Amino acid sequence: MPYEKTAEFYDLIYSNKPYAREAEKIALLIAAERGREGGTLLDVACGTGAHLRYLRDWFEVEGIDLSADMLAVARQRLPELTLRQGDMRTFDLGKQFDAITCLFSAIGYMSTIDDVRAAIGNMAHHLRPGGVLLVEPWLTPDMAIDGHRSALFVESAPMSIARMGISRIEGRAIVMPLHHMVIDESGVHTFVAEHVLYLYTMDDMLQAFHSADLETRFDTDGLMGRGLYIAIKKGA
Repeated sequence: MPYEKTAEFYDLIYSNKPYAREAEKIALLIAAERGREGGTLLDVACGTGAHLRYLRDWFEVEGIDLSADMLAVARQRLPELTLRQGDMRTFDLGKQFDAITCLFSAIGYMSTIDDVRAAIGNMAHHLRPGGVLLVEPWLTPDMAIDGHRSALFVESAPMSIARMGISRIEGRAIVMPLHHMVIDESGVHTFVAEHVLYLYTMDDMLQAFHSADLETRFDTDGLMGRGLYIAIKKGA
């Protein structure tokens, strides 16, 4: 998994991401859909817990993630929370939540549309009737650019990180080998972490939500310009 190499640097790499503002928007969206504030919330693919850090101001929260390395960082940050390791397609917590989030394009790591359907179906299974599921998608096929270049530099003493990469399109996937150079008190370290995310159309995604019996709409702006699927479980 790519996060084995980057978990300890992840929060510095994304230190400019406005997690607090995104969490507030999430809380307002969920309250508007449910007609009331608060409740229980599960963050699927919670990573280092950066969203949970703020979502707990509005909800009784839990998190789940596939990466043990990312969870180790999250548990250090949020030792009082329930954080579990699990696959979004198959986890079984034996209970349901008022709201579930799956953010920062984590759904894009699902390598087939059947995996997408399994993940959304499993999240729907863990949602109470009338509950809200928010899924932030990855790019659609028409948005993908072969050979796209990215470069980032961040520092927070005593650490500096440079990250660069050129992505390539392989079938329905974007392959992103990200080259890292990390400078800290022990010296200079370099490594490559390769991410592979899969491209699905809006129709692909909407059919997956429909197969899970969720009433779904798409917010084109979303949290960071990638859009946001807002789904309600029927039966409230």
